[in-house]
Order: sequence, then C-alpha cells, then structure tokens
Amino acid sequence: MFNKKNYPQIYRYSLTLDKEADWLNIDTFAEIHPELIEILADLGLIEIRQGYIKKDELFRLYKILRLRECLGLNYTGCAVVLDLLDRIEDMRAEIERLKKLMQGHQI
Repeated sequence: MFNKKNYPQIYRYSLTLDKEADWLNIDTFAEIHPELIEILADLGLIEIRQGYIKKDELFRLYKILRLRECLGLNYTGCAVVLDLLDRIEDMRAEIERLKKLMQGHQI
C-alpha cells in the first residue's frame, strides 16, 4: 500500500492523497503486467501517476480487459464503449437529480 511518509516531496502536488482516493502500486498486480497498464495509460484509456493507479481507475482497467476478452474489442473500441458508459451514467445521475427536484416542487 502507498505510504505518504515515503513519498518524495518533488511530486507532492501532482498526486493527491485524499481519503477517498486509494492509490495502488501497479507493480503489485499479479494478473496484470505493469507494461500493459503503462500502454493503456499512454493510449489515454486509464490514468496512472508515478507508477500508481487510483482505485476507480483500477475498475476502469478491469472493464477494458473484460471488453477485450468477452467482446474482442480493440483498445479504440474499448475507449468508445467506456466513453458511452460514462455518458449513460452521467445522464442517469442527471435524471435522478431532476426527478428529486420535480418531487420537491410538487405539493
């Protein structure tokens, strides 16, 4: 696990260490090679910083691997599907927000 005390001060502002963001070292994953993670980061599919990945990015990484394995998509296809899934989730959240707003105005 990431230890803030051992983190070099030079990167202090480039990597936030708030309580909600759990950072994991990419070298610790037995089932995913770190070079694959770095390639996906270079393609812009996931974000890594200084060899660490946020937990929510890890979920995105596993989605990419499932899309490749189950649907046979290339990385460009994975990017399109992930973008569409993100948009759908944003729209669902907006619909829920609007429903609550409308319910609040009904008497």
